[in-house]
Parts: sequence; C-alpha cells; structure tokens
Amino acid sequence: MSHANTFKFALLASAFAFGLTAFHATTGLADSGLQVADSSQGQGQGGQGQGGQGQGGQGQGGQGDQAGQGHHGKSLEDAVFGEDSEDEDSDRPEWAGTPGKENKPGKGNQTPGVSKGSLYGDLYVVLRDENGLPILDENGNVQPILLDGTVVQLTPEGDLPVEYTDLVQPVDFGRLNVGRAPWHVLDSRYSEVVDLLNDPTLQSVSLDASGRIVVTLAEVAADGTTTLVEKTIDAPLENLAIYVALMNSGTLEGVNLTADQLGTLSYLTDGQLTGEDITAAASFLAASADKGEEFTTDLIVYYNLILKVTGTDPVASTDGTLYYDFTDFTYDRASVYDGQTASVLVLQSDGTWKVETVDIYSTLFNDTNYTSDGGIDGFTQATADANLVIDFLHEYAVPVTTSSTATD
Repeated sequence: MSHANTFKFALLASAFAFGLTAFHATTGLADSGLQVADSSQGQGQGGQGQGGQGQGGQGQGGQGDQAGQGHHGKSLEDAVFGEDSEDEDSDRPEWAGTPGKENKPGKGNQTPGVSKGSLYGDLYVVLRDENGLPILDENGNVQPILLDGTVVQLTPEGDLPVEYTDLVQPVDFGRLNVGRAPWHVLDSRYSEVVDLLNDPTLQSVSLDASGRIVVTLAEVAADGTTTLVEKTIDAPLENLAIYVALMNSGTLEGVNLTADQLGTLSYLTDGQLTGEDITAAASFLAASADKGEEFTTDLIVYYNLILKVTGTDPVASTDGTLYYDFTDFTYDRASVYDGQTASVLVLQSDGTWKVETVDIYSTLFNDTNYTSDGGIDGFTQATADANLVIDFLHEYAVPVTTSSTATD
C-alpha cells in the first residue's frame, strides 16, 4: 500500500546570498589511525577573513514563488505546498526565457533585476543578513562579493559589470542537485519512507550517531525463526524527502506510528514544527549531500528556495520572496553529540583493524562545543556537523554480519 503524498518542485530563481563560510578542514587524529574532517572550531574562514561574511557572486534575484508556506493539511502536498500548487516536471525557472536548442535557455530576460537565462543553473554567493535574507543596494539589487571579499554593485538594471565576470563564485550543489529532479521522484521516495515506517514487522525506530533514521524489523522464516534486521535510511533522495516534509510542517505525514512507539522521536509525527524537528532535519539534509560537502549559508538558502522549503511562518524579503525563518533556531553541538558513540574499525599500531566503540564528540569534535543562539549560521553548522559524522561512519563502518536470531 502506498502512502505517497505529492511533492512538487520548481526552481525558484533567487540569486541571493549572505557570505561564504567554510565549516570544516581536514586533520589527522593522533593515536587512532583515523583520518577525519575537523569541524571542532565551528565557522571557518570566510571570504572577508576569519568568520567574515565571505565571498559573493552574481545575484540578480527574481521574484520567488510565494506558494511555499507550510500548512497542516491531510496530505504532504497540502502541508508543504498548498492546494493550489502546480505540477512541475523540471527545475527550469520562468526567468530563463524561451527555451532554445535542446531545451536550453534561449532569448534573454526582459525583466531587469531578475536572473537571466545565461545564468541558468548557476547560483552565486552574495551578501546576506544573519537570517539568510539578501541585503539589497539602493536599486533593489543584491550585492555580489568577489573572490577577495570585495562587495560590488550591479548596474541599475541588475547586471553584473563585465569586468567581474570571472571573479564571482558559484555555489556548488554536488549531489544535492538531485533536488532539481521532477517532483514525482521525491514523492516516490517519500512513499518508500512512509511504507517502511509503517511496516507491520517494525520493532523499533531510532537514530544513528549522525541523526539518520534506523528501523529494526522482524523477519520470520518458514521454520518460525525470527531475525531482527536493522535498516538505516541512508539513501540521499529518501533523506531529502524527509527533510522537506519535516522542515515545512514539522511532521511526517502518513506515518501511523504512535508517540509510544516512537518514544523520544515522537516529534517526527506530532504535527508541530519545533526546534527538535529543525535540528533533526539538518541531519537529513546532510545525508542527502556528498560526504565531505562544504556547507555554506548560501547553499542552504538556495536549496530551500529550490525545494520551496519555507516552514510554517516564513519571512519575506523586500521583493516578496519567502525565506525560512531561522531567527529562533538554536544549536548546541554538545547537546547533540556529547555522549554519542559508534562502533567502528580503528587502525591499530600493527597495521590491523579492530572494532572499537568511539566517542563521537571527542573523536570528531575534540570535545569542542559550538553554540548558536539564532540565525542561519547555526543550522548550517548543524548540517556540516552531521555530514562529518556520516562521512566518518561511512569510512570506518563495521561490515554487516548475520543478525542474531531467536526462535519463537
């Protein structure tokens, strides 16, 4: 039985941004034989210097689709996009102009200030405020920041001066480009997630050390032997579907598990969008991306625009584009990872590998906390931290062996 709830995606052509902030570097771990990414210091070096606003890029931003507000409807389609949303089979934005050969952008855009067809598929880093909204100049245009951190002005018509063409910085989505797929792709994956969570053989639901969902299922053989099988929802598209649902409505529509069955994870189906949902969503977004992804505020904001992720109470920019409101989102790394452990393979001094239980907070973050009392930076860091843990678990995971069994 399918519990599909329709996702509908359209690329929202808003080339707005705040500043590029890198969140991790690579370092070796002494005495462990492990080579992992280090995000222990939180925000890294930005384009204008350490912790600065970062570099920017071309940012002619168009009017965003305002049909993305979250609602508590019966279906995910209603909850995420509203009843009036239109089918969209590609990410081709309206501002791209008439398609030319091979459906590529053709004639130029006739609307000043809106991203032009020649920029189709290219989104750049520009100046943003602490909540991710673009900081516009006196002409209502976004303000690109070049490779050296210099803020430049667009022309009054919203064009980037030609001398800066090679100095802007595109935001690289990597694997996250899957978010530009036709809506039915994620819809199908969301249905698979719901079916798995509603599986009648499900014994328990938990999270792994990175925050991904793990289910334990009971498989009964013909001889009555029961095998407990753990499955981690690790597919990028499935995690992306969970991310969109949770960020917009604070609940996984269609999941029939009770609060008692979910235990500490009851927030996943309580119909309320809370800080717990947003913190969890950071892990699901991290699981959608490449391992070792460099998350930036620009990447987060653009991606939310592409996916129409606006939450239940979005904030509007001066041009009416709706953005996710991270004002009250707080993140404390220690509260999420301190005490988290994982069984992984650790290289020994004799060259062999041994299964050991390691402390995530100490091993990956050097017992160094990061806190944010509001704003998009905290969510960006939460996503980067989760991605770091996923990368670690993937790299040093213990090979799967036959599950323990019990006879009824």
